[in-house]
Amino acid sequence: WILGSWAKAIAARDASRDYFFYSYRLIEQNRGQWDALAQTVDVIHLFAAPLYRMVPLPPSAAIVTSINHVADWPNCAPACASDIVCYMSEEWRRYLLDQGLPADKLVYFPTGIDTDRYNPSISRDKSRRRFNLPQDLCVVGLFCKATSDEHRRKGTDAFVAAIRSLAGVRNHFGLFIAGPGWDHIVTSLRGQGFSVFYRPYIDPIDMPYAYRALDLHVVPSLVEGGPS
Repeated sequence: WILGSWAKAIAARDASRDYFFYSYRLIEQNRGQWDALAQTVDVIHLFAAPLYRMVPLPPSAAIVTSINHVADWPNCAPACASDIVCYMSEEWRRYLLDQGLPADKLVYFPTGIDTDRYNPSISRDKSRRRFNLPQDLCVVGLFCKATSDEHRRKGTDAFVAAIRSLAGVRNHFGLFIAGPGWDHIVTSLRGQGFSVFYRPYIDPIDMPYAYRALDLHVVPSLVEGGPS
């Protein structure tokens, strides 16, 4: 998902170095290979703070950890021992300073948007046809994955409660939910008569069209990496 996309984007901009990508599961399944490789690299960048205590790290490599958000500080705190800690918004910089991290260990890791791909010039009608969405329906979107909903930080409970409160006008709008793991929400809302269009997985190529197909994109998160 997004973490792998970030890692590949970094690699694509620096042809002078060799990059290797490992998920935690891949490390578990290939521990010997990981241990041998880790002894030869200069830098290991962990894209999620809990990985610091989960991944076997060699003393020879510099360790960079991205703390994109904090829903459970005790689970993230060990990552403070990294050589560098990356953050993506001023909100989290202030939080990390409050936890006692020295300012010279913190590095801003900005995120942005590719305006060549995501822009209003994309045809709304074409976007809706791409996902078989009705052209004349108000479409409300929720895009996220359930595995990122630790400590219910994605606010899906609030989203579902808000949608249910609109039962009296449910024929006037539909929901476009994307991301794996929301089958129970989709089944529940459909059972209550709401029109729900569900795509557990969307190819990154199609994401600009998914956003353009919406009338309203809802971000109910209680904790997020960017400003919330």
